[in-house]
Amino acid sequence: MTELRAGSAKSVLHFDVQGSVAKSTHPSIPWLRFLRQHLGWRVHFWPFDGWQLPPGRSAITEVYPVLWSCGFARAERTGDSA
Repeated sequence: MTELRAGSAKSVLHFDVQGSVAKSTHPSIPWLRFLRQHLGWRVHFWPFDGWQLPPGRSAITEVYPVLWSCGFARAERTGDSA
């Protein structure tokens, strides 16, 4: 579904190229493993552990905000930008 929505997928093996996700992906993998080992069933890696989030579990998801914001009109900002 992500590839359909995004239009294309980017390889996690391409470093130092425009739009690269490798530099953020590779250091994150050990942390995800750490969470799985220490939290076990209490954490749900969506969608890999299933599409439905069981009650009482925390969810870890990968989110691309631009994929959702492209489908909505931007609100005009008012006031200061701080």
